[in-house]
Amino acid sequence: MVAHENAMHEVFYQNPEFWVAVSFVLVVALLAYPISKMIKTMLQKRVDAIVKEISDAANLKDDAQRLLVEYERKFVNADLEAMEIIKKSQKEINALKKESLDKLNNEIKLKEKEADERLNAAKLKAQNELIEITTDTTIHALRTIIQNSLNAKTQDKLIDQSILEIEKISKAG
Repeated sequence: MVAHENAMHEVFYQNPEFWVAVSFVLVVALLAYPISKMIKTMLQKRVDAIVKEISDAANLKDDAQRLLVEYERKFVNADLEAMEIIKKSQKEINALKKESLDKLNNEIKLKEKEADERLNAAKLKAQNELIEITTDTTIHALRTIIQNSLNAKTQDKLIDQSILEIEKISKAG
């Protein structure tokens, strides 16, 4: 019984369970701060990312609303401008009606002739530019394709055929 009493009165720090408990508390205490800091950092990064996404979405919404308002304003202004142009045109037409019909007919004929000449010149210029661009592009494309895939003899034959076709096209246009 004395041994048992001695065991019960044994000093607590000599007990192995005490040291296991102390070790456990120390390990938990040492790991608690870095782990909590790491978890807080990860959560803060996630919160920041979500806040940024919400902010970006709000900015996009605001931009879209501003664009909508701007386009609606432009639409309304376009209608007003069209109305003003129509009114102005009607006034000019009424003023022109009062002038001599002969003078008006002569001016219209002269302007139509000038417009036809300009239109024909523009068409001719556009056709020539289109032919030139098409020719240059076709020659460049064919040259590249031919250089990459054909031998020299076949390349020469195809180039000659292409030149003949381009001449036929330009003479026909």
